[in-house]
Amino acid sequence: MKAWLRFFRVVNLPTVPGDIWVGAAAVWFGTDIVCDCGAALFNATVAGILLYMFGLADNDIVGAMTDKGRPIPDGRISLRSARIARAACVIGAIAVGLASDPVALRPIPWAWGPVAFALLCAIVVYNRTKNW
Repeated sequence: MKAWLRFFRVVNLPTVPGDIWVGAAAVWFGTDIVCDCGAALFNATVAGILLYMFGLADNDIVGAMTDKGRPIPDGRISLRSARIARAACVIGAIAVGLASDPVALRPIPWAWGPVAFALLCAIVVYNRTKNW
């Protein structure tokens, strides 16, 4: 269990929602959009945390042979298990993004998909090019 907590850097996860909320506030205050989006914001927050966790898992998988002191090279988490966890994070983020607002019975606003995909691509590119 300790290895998984370190793998996902659980102590850093509470910082993720603030970024999402600031982005939402910037959109709401920077436009004329009036939105009662409590459930959508909650879903976006959970999906954002899962995408962050994907990035952490991907980072450790990419650096598995060089990042000494991390759970994969130390043998506390297998590469296969790490890949499964990374996939679960993406699947979870997609599921939360597509989940309906229980009050209004509508999904997260359509723009979430392209933004989440762009973020996912940026994470993958960054993790593979950061040491060039």
